[in-house]
Amino acid sequence: DTVSPFYDAMIAKLIAHAPDRDAAMNVLEAAFGDIRIFGVTTNAAFLHALIANEAVRTGDIDTGFIAREIETLAPQPSAPPPSLVLAGLLRIFANETASPFPVWNASDAFQLGPPRTQTFEVLVDEHPRTIAIRWQDATVMAADVDDGGAVTGAWQSPMADAVVFSPARDVTHVWHGLRGTRIERDAKFGGADADVASDTRLVAPISGRVASVNVEEGARVAIGDIVAVVEAMKMEHVLKATVAGTLARLTVAPDAQVAKGNLLAEIEPEELSA
Repeated sequence: DTVSPFYDAMIAKLIAHAPDRDAAMNVLEAAFGDIRIFGVTTNAAFLHALIANEAVRTGDIDTGFIAREIETLAPQPSAPPPSLVLAGLLRIFANETASPFPVWNASDAFQLGPPRTQTFEVLVDEHPRTIAIRWQDATVMAADVDDGGAVTGAWQSPMADAVVFSPARDVTHVWHGLRGTRIERDAKFGGADADVASDTRLVAPISGRVASVNVEEGARVAIGDIVAVVEAMKMEHVLKATVAGTLARLTVAPDAQVAKGNLLAEIEPEELSA
């Protein structure tokens, strides 16, 4: 099914009940720990942080509470660590190496030669990353070539709460810390369908209405400057500059309707504009 941007995007609710408010909130908070939702973006982590907040627990809140505490309740997501990418890639490998001959199903580093290293181009939450996998005995190491981060772990320990593989699309969904991470192997970068976020490209994180555009085309922006705000599901999604430079391209105006992934603005970094 498709949830049109002209309707409320809510497709599910989590409801808890108990003899009193505090007990009900305990049930609700615990329930969030059991959530596993793959393939769609959710606000589970935000709601969990909201329920666990002491002010919410005691009812000491007002209509401006979320706006004041948004950085704490919904911090800007960081890039998933290599351990989660490794979990997704291992699940893909498990599907590819399945064999009717059990001896070939061993998940170890055996081969005629030194330990091997393979490099994969993947999309992690629609962001391109280069991951190097190196086998050593019964363990495997995943190194993020782009930022130098690395993790080593046993094949049998995927380092994630849950992993779901979609063989038809060669896509893995990894769930960890109330957050779903989508890993697509051998992604084809570029082309008409490649409007993905990057340091210099700001895209709509969700389908909704452009509530405001805070910077004019051609203006200089610093890291952290608010470029635009997209409103959806009664919440504002703030898009900030992650690099300093010049706003070289602006594709939207206030009140415009945008779909998730639409390009909103593009920044020319300082080192390139100098």
